[in-house]
Amino acid sequence: MPARACRLVVDGELSDPAGRAFQGMTLTRRSGTTQLVGPLRDQAELHCLLQRVSDLGLTLLAATVTDDDPAVRNGAG
Repeated sequence: MPARACRLVVDGELSDPAGRAFQGMTLTRRSGTTQLVGPLRDQAELHCLLQRVSDLGLTLLAATVTDDDPAVRNGAG
């Protein structure tokens, strides 16, 4: 199964140490939120990411899984 793009948006601008919990994902901090984007291999990996959000006490604002992020499809994400 090819990787799909996963985009999570959480409330608050994550610190660098908190961001390291999402290794392999690109973090973009903006206007009081943090967007995390990266490859997602399967549903189990999605559950792990969502569990990390919960473990860190973060508020999930949005979660999107899509095939239309060329950077992730090409392994550059």
